Formats: sequence, structure tokens, C-alpha cells
Amino acid sequence: RISNLRQQSMARPTTRLVAMLVAATATAEMEDIFMPLYVPRCACLPWAAVSSNATEQARIESYFTAPLPADNSECAFPGRSAGLGLCDGCTDDAVYNSFAGPWCYCDGVGETYCDAPAATPEQINLQIAGPGILVASFVTFDAPTDKPPVAELDGVAIDGVTHWYEHMTEEEQRNYSLHFVELAGLAPRQSYTYRVRGGVSAWSP
Repeated sequence: RISNLRQQSMARPTTRLVAMLVAATATAEMEDIFMPLYVPRCACLPWAAVSSNATEQARIESYFTAPLPADNSECAFPGRSAGLGLCDGCTDDAVYNSFAGPWCYCDGVGETYCDAPAATPEQINLQIAGPGILVASFVTFDAPTDKPPVAELDGVAIDGVTHWYEHMTEEEQRNYSLHFVELAGLAPRQSYTYRVRGGVSAWSP
């Protein structure tokens, strides 16, 4: 089971990597993901108190997997509604299905998307590429640059490659950079410390 999918790379001061490099069977369950670094376009209301109308409040709460903390108004991907009605080639932008990213509930407006922070690594993912090799991939929302992305593995800098996209669909209207850095020479069952950055972005925490 893969759990705790919240943006750990943004929330924890140090990212630890344990290279197990063993075969395993994994299943995934979507959890509510809160994005504290995303920028609201409005005054976001606390999720647990978006409306005095009980029916509307119940509708919003039904989108979340876990009970909502009383004072949390952060932009979010609610676990039960993210991806609803979407498929390859589908463009059903209902906001509550997080089609274009995380969102919050705006005072007097309702569901409204939030904007990605500029030049901040997110969606950090590690993939096994071969014996002793992982590839770190991540996204930044920034302008194109000739400078390569960089990963630091136990303090050693490693350059990678970047692919810049204007946007995947007309509905998205989001330009972003997708970065890849190879982390090689890893030993089984050892712990490593790493962080990443784009060519012009800040380091991940």
C-alpha cells in the first residue's frame, strides 16, 4: 500500500531515501492532499465551515476521505472527488474533480482553482530504473531555461534533463517544466539524503 501522499517534499525539512531495491506488490489509495504552498485566487473558507447551508456543507465534505480539521482552508485535492469523470482525452473541468489542480472554496464564489507557486519543486517521484539506479522526476512551474535541473545525493550534485511544456490541453493553460535526474550507485537497504531543484528554482526542503 502506498499511503501518506501529501506533499512531503514541501512539508518536511529533510527528505530521506531508503533504497530497498526489492520486488514488491503495491496498491494505491487516494488520500486528501493539501497544498499549503499553492496560492489562492480568493479568500478561502475553512473546509469544515464553507457554508451555513447544511446541504452544501455536506456536499463539500463528501469529497474528502478523512474528517476535516476545523481551521484548514488550504488548497486541496480532495481524495474522493479528484479525477471524477476524467479519463484519457476527457476534459470535464468541474473544479471539484481537480481537473486543473488543487482548489479551495471561496467566500461568495464557491469552488475556485489555486495557482501553483513559481519555481518550487513539486510532484517529486522516485522510480527504479535498474539495479542501484533511481530516477528522480519532479515538476516546476517556471519559464524555460538552459540551466539543467540538479539533485543532491548525500551532498553530491548531479545534473539532469528538463522538458518544458506550454500546456497539455487548451483547458489547462499551465506552462511547466518536467525534470529528470538519475541517482546511480545506490546500495540495497541503505539510507540516503537527497533534494532537487530546477534550473532556476529553489531547492526542495
